[in-house]
Amino acid sequence: MQLAAVQRRTAEILDKDEHGDLTSKICDWGLLVLVLVNVAAVILESVASIRQAHQAVFDAIELFSVVVFSAEYLLRIWSAPARKAERRPPGRARLGYMLSFHGLVDLIATAPFYL
Repeated sequence: MQLAAVQRRTAEILDKDEHGDLTSKICDWGLLVLVLVNVAAVILESVASIRQAHQAVFDAIELFSVVVFSAEYLLRIWSAPARKAERRPPGRARLGYMLSFHGLVDLIATAPFYL
């Protein structure tokens, strides 16, 4: 498979499933479940006794989530030129995603882990 085809397929998988694409649907649901797991972890971690008893679990959830969300962010940047509605040159398409609402939310969500 050529690089352009991989890039296009990556964009299809990461974009919201609209055509019954099982891989895209699994990706959408997986990311949603991961967000919900993180919300639950933050709520549970706010209780001192639970945090103390399960700190290693909370740390593992955080690390796993940061890796997954960082990979998603980087793949979205990389595949931005291959999105169906995209007509800009690759650099501008990538910058366009990075400066979009969703791109900024993705960056803000993962950046604190790296600081």
